[in-house]
Amino acid sequence: MGAGVMAPAERKDKRGRVMQIPSGAAMSVAAIYFSAFIVSSCAMDSAPPGSKPDSNSHTKQSNLVCHGDNRQIYNHDRNEVNHHLLHTTFIGDLAVETQEDNPKDIRQKLNEFLEEFKKFSADKPNRYKKLLIYLNGGLTSIDAARKQAANQIPCMEADGYFPAFLIWRTEPLLTYGEQIAKVRNGKINRNIQPTTPLYLAGDLGEGLARAPITFYNQTARYLDRLLFRDKTEYGVDVGGSIGQKHRYNDPSREVNADHNVIFANDVDNGRSDIGGDILYTLTSPLRLVTTPFTDSMGKTAWENMLRRSRVTVRSAWEFQPEFYEDRRTLGGAPTSRDELIRIYERGTGAFSRFFQELAWCQSGLNGCAANGMQSLLNDAEITVIGHSMGTIVLDQLLARYPKLKIRNIVYMAAATSPRSFVTRVGPYLRENRHTRFYSLMLHPLAEVRETTFGGLFPSGSLLEWIDDMYENPKTMIDRTMGKWRNIALTKHLFPPDLQDQMVFKIFGFGEGEGRFDLPNHRPPDPIIHGAFNDTRMFYWRPRFWQPDAGGLKWKYN
Repeated sequence: MGAGVMAPAERKDKRGRVMQIPSGAAMSVAAIYFSAFIVSSCAMDSAPPGSKPDSNSHTKQSNLVCHGDNRQIYNHDRNEVNHHLLHTTFIGDLAVETQEDNPKDIRQKLNEFLEEFKKFSADKPNRYKKLLIYLNGGLTSIDAARKQAANQIPCMEADGYFPAFLIWRTEPLLTYGEQIAKVRNGKINRNIQPTTPLYLAGDLGEGLARAPITFYNQTARYLDRLLFRDKTEYGVDVGGSIGQKHRYNDPSREVNADHNVIFANDVDNGRSDIGGDILYTLTSPLRLVTTPFTDSMGKTAWENMLRRSRVTVRSAWEFQPEFYEDRRTLGGAPTSRDELIRIYERGTGAFSRFFQELAWCQSGLNGCAANGMQSLLNDAEITVIGHSMGTIVLDQLLARYPKLKIRNIVYMAAATSPRSFVTRVGPYLRENRHTRFYSLMLHPLAEVRETTFGGLFPSGSLLEWIDDMYENPKTMIDRTMGKWRNIALTKHLFPPDLQDQMVFKIFGFGEGEGRFDLPNHRPPDPIIHGAFNDTRMFYWRPRFWQPDAGGLKWKYN
């Protein structure tokens, strides 16, 4: 989704481009959040259970069809979609997707998933086995994540990928309400705390106190990109640090530190946006109200999104016994809290346990050798894709499980930082030389031009908001990794031997061509933060990560 205090609705124009539109009437941000924290803090954090997926779902005619758009609705196809979903709760545990699920048993969940993968592979014996793991980003509701899965699963399977969607809730209203009502100094409480009004008042006061600074920063950035759009800061050669030699314009050369930047679809040529500039100017008075609270309240919501990203790795019940339930099992056997903490010493969160079980399965542990799943998994090409904040989670997972063999790692508009990546993912790449890494980024102008609610909120993508308002980065290498302006100035800090495995791709403003079901289809360039995971992008296809012509020459094959 695009950056905003509330996720904007989307529609497509006549050319199929994604357009953000207001999803409701403009209102006071403070009022929105005040009502939101009461509602969202008391809301259930799990989906209504459905029926058990058909055990022969991949041997029967599927009801899911790849349309290349968002025609399918999750509730209509729940039985076919559920075994592809792994959804975490607010404490980082596995949520219930079906009535028969044991929401605490990751091993059981993985076995069921691999059984479906085995059936899928048997239906296509002559195709290379490909497993896809996707992690959503920030500002994503559970409903939106499930609808995305329902629409993309058939397209992914048509391309030979068997997907797993690792879902964690990050919608802004829910996370804000939870943070001010239940979270205190890293501890999550079951009930709304009596100090909640004080935290709300603090956010309102901070927003007003910081208003002059926020107004200045937003106005300066707007005037800068409006008046100086052609200067190097918004081009692909920022500060002269990345020149022509870094382009991947010679397929005969191997990918390396001086030859691993892809400028897609005439990315150098930013296009004018006169209509957007006029609209943004006209809505300036309304932003006098919204901007201060986008700053203060948005930062509070961001803090809880970060908390939720971390409990997917180490669950809250690991440190707060009151969230542990004695009926938990592992592989169907009763298992105590102390034993589970010992077994999953690298992390008790649902995503961490899932990655741990995958790594064990590749090694023939946890019963995978006996049931044939080890060979199935080792014969498969594994691709992991993280969007936005999903990359923050992936940084942690890849650091913990360097033995898990992954072929492709794809970061789309990464909210993680270069510092975190080099520290955590760098050792993984060094140990797995055949792993290929791709970082996909918006055009710098698209990054700063993105609007939310028709310009009622500050301009810029979610990454712009993180850098300018929510994170207060201490140095340049603490800024977001998914912005080209940041990478162009810090790329030299990535060790050259790691860059033998890394590609950076900056998109332009291309509108795409051809039909999605044809081999020559070229998807449109993403021009907003949330467009990367749009179904029309077919972001799981290697052509989306690589040059338009396709193909890269790697040092390690």
